[in-house]
Amino acid sequence: SRFLQWRTILSATAMAMPLMTTTSLTDLTTDEELVIEDIEEDIILQQCHLLLNQSLRVDHEYRLSVEFMGLIGKAGVGLYRDSYEEEGVKHEILMTHFQPNHARMMFPCFDEPHYKAQFLLRVARQHFPTVISNMPPVSALSHPDLQDDNQTWVEFEE
Repeated sequence: SRFLQWRTILSATAMAMPLMTTTSLTDLTTDEELVIEDIEEDIILQQCHLLLNQSLRVDHEYRLSVEFMGLIGKAGVGLYRDSYEEEGVKHEILMTHFQPNHARMMFPCFDEPHYKAQFLLRVARQHFPTVISNMPPVSALSHPDLQDDNQTWVEFEE
């Protein structure tokens, strides 16, 4: 059937679903943008299905661009908030836990063990004076899109 033949499946949860208006799929071999007819959410399987107007070709390379809004959780998976106390002062921190398949809690992705995806992490920091990643920072800049002058974008190496 057309549904089974013309779809791409991403792992995602309700916390990090793609936005239909800004998700695009480009055939890099032909420089053609494919039409994404719909994005369907499967809450039980934690997947979203991109329904395409045509099949993907095995010998072509594609770029999938996904814009999304995600939430900061409290459950110790994906991106979550935690705290610790030092010398009587409570410090709040944001942490990530992506293993074995928790990356989908933060962003839509191909979240399976046999895929080793690269991604660019950019954090808008306001109240957190320090942002740490397992990759080194490459920039920390004020950004005109941020509504608060105290916010800074910190970008880490891919």
